[in-house]
Amino acid sequence: MKAMILAAGLGLRLRPLTELLPKSMMPISNKPLLEYIIRYLKLSGINDIVINLHYLPKIIKSFFKDGNSLGIRINYSTEKEILGTAGGIKAAELFLKDGPFFVINSDIAFELDFDDVVQFHKKNNALITMVLREDKHVEKYGVIEIDQSCRVRTFLDFSNSPCHDTYLKTMFTGIALFDPGALKEFPDKGYCDISKEVYPGLLKKGLPLFGYVTDKYWMDMGTPQSYLSLQKEIFSGKVFEKTGCYKEKLNLQNSFNGVTIIPPVTIGENVLIDTGSVIGPYASIGNNCNIQKGCALNNSILWDNITIKENSKIENSIAYENKRILNV
Repeated sequence: MKAMILAAGLGLRLRPLTELLPKSMMPISNKPLLEYIIRYLKLSGINDIVINLHYLPKIIKSFFKDGNSLGIRINYSTEKEILGTAGGIKAAELFLKDGPFFVINSDIAFELDFDDVVQFHKKNNALITMVLREDKHVEKYGVIEIDQSCRVRTFLDFSNSPCHDTYLKTMFTGIALFDPGALKEFPDKGYCDISKEVYPGLLKKGLPLFGYVTDKYWMDMGTPQSYLSLQKEIFSGKVFEKTGCYKEKLNLQNSFNGVTIIPPVTIGENVLIDTGSVIGPYASIGNNCNIQKGCALNNSILWDNITIKENSKIENSIAYENKRILNV
């Protein structure tokens, strides 16, 4: 089984953070979100991945290279001009055309039984199976209605049948399983938004578009607030626990004299923390950081190469460049 990870976007909702890094490379407990996703896919038996790139592509390529260090194979589809979700998938057709494949957004954290989705897809002879979930704020994300057989009947504002009280209102998780035959419904080249063109087109033609409903963990890391919240969820073991990206270090307290460490905490390489400082809970400190004496740091993320002046109190914040702290 193969997968495509959509990582070409500009990350506008995460600015100013994404002025420096692509959204998928934002560190959580000192590991980029994209690494959590890739490791999770590998655990699920998906070893062949293509990632589409556009914004700051060298950062992603230089970090993951060919995927060998993670025990997988990574290909890249670089877009000189951004192609949109459908255009990006179509551009990777040569890699994807030989069997069913998953497409996954690069700014989400989730738990999913991929094998169960595959079985559901085969059982329904689906062209595309969208992974959906119920949510009390479903209107915020856009309503997708499915009937009792789990066939998609309404996609956002487009419907191929009259509204029905028995339809279940759901939202899209950013994960879908495609039959390669679905690529025939995509335009041959150029920009194309899958939500505005492809999915409504499938409904109009009456093609088999199904929805697999999951109640497992899901979070969209679309804002600085959700970015900080996700780190807390990962520290708490609610998502991506089996990836091994976050492992609580034992005896961390013994590494820094005169410093109080309140777990969970992640501390990178070559970090200096002066006496009288209190670190944690829910704090991560990147590589080459300098925390001067008497500081307090909790529920915060420090990227690499950050200096915190003495007696500073940093909480509910993201320090992403020296002298630049985003309070959330």
